[in-house]
Amino acid sequence: MKIKTILPWILLLAYYLDFKFQILVPILLLTGLALFLMNKFDLLQTISIKRNLQLVKYALISFPIYVLIVQLARIKVGTQGVDFAIFSQVVFNFSEGLGLTTSLIDYGWQHFLTHHFSPYLYLFGFINKFVHSPAIILIIFHVIAVSASLILAYQIIRSKHSFLISYLALTLIILLPAVRISLLWEVRDEIYALPFLLGAYLAYTKDKAALSITLLALSCLFKETLFLVSAGFALSVIAKNYFLPVRDQREVRPWIIFGCCAFLGFLLYSVILPYRLFWPTFNVSARLASISDFLSLELAFLKFKWLVVTFVPLVPIVFYLFYKKEIRAQILNLAVEALPIAPLILAILVTNFQPMLNPFNYYSVLPVFYLTVILFNNLSSGQHRKLSRMLTIAILLACFAGHQTDGTQDLRLALSNSSPFTQIAKVIPPSASVITDEYETNFFTQNQKVTRIFHANQNHLKFDYLVRRKDAPTSANLVELNKYYRSWSEVCFENETWVVRCAYPSQKALAG
Repeated sequence: MKIKTILPWILLLAYYLDFKFQILVPILLLTGLALFLMNKFDLLQTISIKRNLQLVKYALISFPIYVLIVQLARIKVGTQGVDFAIFSQVVFNFSEGLGLTTSLIDYGWQHFLTHHFSPYLYLFGFINKFVHSPAIILIIFHVIAVSASLILAYQIIRSKHSFLISYLALTLIILLPAVRISLLWEVRDEIYALPFLLGAYLAYTKDKAALSITLLALSCLFKETLFLVSAGFALSVIAKNYFLPVRDQREVRPWIIFGCCAFLGFLLYSVILPYRLFWPTFNVSARLASISDFLSLELAFLKFKWLVVTFVPLVPIVFYLFYKKEIRAQILNLAVEALPIAPLILAILVTNFQPMLNPFNYYSVLPVFYLTVILFNNLSSGQHRKLSRMLTIAILLACFAGHQTDGTQDLRLALSNSSPFTQIAKVIPPSASVITDEYETNFFTQNQKVTRIFHANQNHLKFDYLVRRKDAPTSANLVELNKYYRSWSEVCFENETWVVRCAYPSQKALAG
């Protein structure tokens, strides 16, 4: 029994208990001491590698359940964020016959498809006609997407590697900074699309071109950037037939047609239609860095930090890939395989939009997850012992990068405290307009209109949301809310508009 065989499930356990990975050195020392004592008293004879792998297997299976529990807790304590509220409001409005409309992107009603191409929300809206819970629908499908992505990643990796390598690889994927933070804190289009991209890759490796193209086409229903990803996938297939030393002799004509259609679809939605049929609400060029941005030390540092935190954990795997092999051929093959996610990585490198440069943001989930899977698919299946060592180092690097998820903290708050907004939302009538902070928006998505304070300030709406004015008009509703707002939030009522601002947990969430 060696430390590399017992370490993965210990680190996964530390992840679920939300320990700071910066205390890994004590964890490693205690693990080493435990192994020494177990060896001294012959306890290792009863603990086989197979049994230890079963522990890792159960820890991996529990990950989607852990995601589900934390996401439900975050709904209760109010830390889901405004983007989750936008999706919830869109799903609710569609089920009410209002189309995919939202009042949270800007001050005023807007059709969501003019902001992002996400027609999959029609399905969620239809389901909400029967379920009547947009937030639960979003989270359930999020957990399904996470589970499907892990299953497909395992099938791809297991086709070339042993059980040990496959479990270590999945452990690495879960503990990668972009994955472990985003899957708990985000419910996004890219995460919904991830299993379709992995499924397309798996279908292609099994020579099922029609299924692969179908899955890629379905992935385009989640966001306009997936048109570029699908076009990149088609270009990757074409490149394998014409540019690699060992060519892939498969039929490329369907891929050429599909790639052209996918690229034209992106141009149609992002460049042509916004200035013909849609309102130009989402300007891609506004997020491109200018020359002055490229010369900015602050922006350069953020991009350097993103590169280091995102890709350093994968360095041991890349080292193993190139070790004693033809480097040029390996680089060319890996570059061709990575063509689908090249547009996403390039967009992060050329943007001036700082949230995209956050290595723990959802923008990095799809490219990092997919790149890690194709790395393992390109590794030789031999020398398991050396590869397991490299994987152990990669897992440790992934743990050292980043910070806590705060998942268990949200869970403790959800179990110990009742949310004040549940009571406030019951008092405020659905026909009322509500102005609220970003992290409180989720509780009022079923009101007639809800607006963020940010947009209200931009449009110079006059209200007092920090402190209730002494001369504020008295009303039965305001008196009824007194027992809630004193300890939890400030609520005022002005011109039939409710203004809600919570001191907790939004301040904690915004500061963190």
